[in-house]
Amino acid sequence: MDARRTPSTFPYLRQLMFLIGLLLVPFQAEAGLNVSIQHQVLYSNQGKPYIESWILVHGNSMKFKLKEGDTWEARLQCAILMHGSSAIVNFSKFNLGQEISEEVQKKGAEAEIQDIFYIERLEADTGKLVLEYLILDLGEDRPDTLRFLDTIEVKPLNQPRSAKPFFISRISNSIQNTMLARGKYEIMPMLGNALIENGSPELKVYQELYFPLDNMDSNLVFYHTYWVENANDSSIVPGFAVRKKVENKKWVSPGIQSLNLKELPSGHYWLTTQLMDNTGKIYSSSKGYFFRDNPEQPIDLLSVSQIDYSGSFIEPIQDIDTLKTMLGFLKPLSSGEEIQFAKNAAASNDIVLIKQFIWSFWFRKHPKHPAEEWSKYVALLKAIDKEFGTAAMRGYETDRGRIWLKYGPPNSRNKQYNEPSAYPYEIWQYYQIKAQSNVRFVFYNPNSLNNDFSLIHSDCRGEINNRQWQAFIYQRNNSFNIDQNQAIRHFGNWSNDLFNSPR
Repeated sequence: MDARRTPSTFPYLRQLMFLIGLLLVPFQAEAGLNVSIQHQVLYSNQGKPYIESWILVHGNSMKFKLKEGDTWEARLQCAILMHGSSAIVNFSKFNLGQEISEEVQKKGAEAEIQDIFYIERLEADTGKLVLEYLILDLGEDRPDTLRFLDTIEVKPLNQPRSAKPFFISRISNSIQNTMLARGKYEIMPMLGNALIENGSPELKVYQELYFPLDNMDSNLVFYHTYWVENANDSSIVPGFAVRKKVENKKWVSPGIQSLNLKELPSGHYWLTTQLMDNTGKIYSSSKGYFFRDNPEQPIDLLSVSQIDYSGSFIEPIQDIDTLKTMLGFLKPLSSGEEIQFAKNAAASNDIVLIKQFIWSFWFRKHPKHPAEEWSKYVALLKAIDKEFGTAAMRGYETDRGRIWLKYGPPNSRNKQYNEPSAYPYEIWQYYQIKAQSNVRFVFYNPNSLNNDFSLIHSDCRGEINNRQWQAFIYQRNNSFNIDQNQAIRHFGNWSNDLFNSPR
């Protein structure tokens, strides 16, 4: 049975393991191994289906044990089981691992241990299948097996269709690692939720098209189309669409497409692809999610000044102070450009312009039910005031209030107000922010007399990053050393444990 795991028709379809520095949406044992899995159905040149699985192991989540000398080793036992209707129809077992030096091990949580990326391909039958992934960290004293199940349907290749597209992290026409070869290119996939930033605003996409040449009308003309949709309301974004005629129909027709997203504003989007023929028949369509982070996209003053807010919740408000307060409400949700625009609008005392900006800002975020969403937001602001407000600041003006409003409630919130030698502090964890996973925020209160906690450290992109954060927390009864990266060890020190294993 094990011989089916790598079809002989694909000489390159073998196991792949190499080290990279990327993250993906995890499934995770409590305070333990962090693993991410993606899979999709692909077809061979003979039309036979197979399952390609991507497995990513977060390097810092593995447990290392001393191997020999000054070498430490992490080892994982893994298995993929493919269940049919009544039996296991294919499977694969393999080991993953890596070694680090004593010097890296001593750095503990501060060490930047590379992640492990692994690809496995298993020949599949058509019909409904259940994929079961089992992963065991042998470095744990009492290891628990991570188990992930997913049901898929494998369809026969009896008509043209397309595979699910994936975004490209790196592409080269010089193939150094044949395991990454797709056609004449070496392609490294972009794992998890794609984040498109201004440093590289081009979105590259790989997708395979399939044409069963023995079972199709040779006179049909096919078109492969890409377009960008707003993830909030599925509306098509003008200016970001490509339509290509399929010139070379083969059993497997790989394609690479690039979209320049430089002018696309920040937001959540779908890239939608579609395969259709000249009669209008649609054979398949797929979507891939990405987040565009574009803080430099300028606000068009002319377009704002042309906004019609009649009939909206903002129209009846005439008090300038109320409108300026509403501008402040938007600050936690705004980009730097938007904050400056709102500041200038407030300074102008132009009631119409302020209304136009508020309505433009809010309608872009909530086009379907803006009034209802504004009411919900105001209610949330009241709750934030009650939880985080101080004598001098409204709740949304504080660091904790801003983070809550910008990213939502944390998945875990650890409060440490009475730890020996430490100022009161909190550690928040988010499972996912944009394309980042396992994101943490550290707040502390050096005053201790009010409710004002300052953000001192985060590993979230765009937020303050301070490797000395523990030294700040524990300087209550200790002198501060600017070169000190970790807290002074003493009884009751929980910060390192809570940061690395939130709960």
